[in-house]
Amino acid sequence: MLAINNKTTYDIRKNSIIISNGQDGFKLDDLVSITLFKEIVGKKKCSKKELISLTLSRFNLDEKQLSTVEQEVSNFISQLVAVNILEVI
Repeated sequence: MLAINNKTTYDIRKNSIIISNGQDGFKLDDLVSITLFKEIVGKKKCSKKELISLTLSRFNLDEKQLSTVEQEVSNFISQLVAVNILEVI
C-alpha cells in the first residue's frame, strides 16, 4: 500500500500542486501528476495498481496510449517514493 509520507506537505492550487518532503520542493503542473496526487490525497492509502487505475480512469485513452501512460505513471509513483513524498506501508 502507498500513502503520503507524514513529513510531506502540499498546497493544492488551481493548476498546480506544490509538494515538499521536508528538504526539497516540487511543483506538479501536468494534468496526470495532479490527478494522481489528488487521488492519493482522497484515498489516504491504496495500492500502486489501484492508484494507477484511479488516475488513468479520469482520461479517455485508447489501448496503445494506455500501455505507454501506465508505465509513465508507474515510474512517476516510483520517483515519488524515492524522494519520500509517498511511502510504502
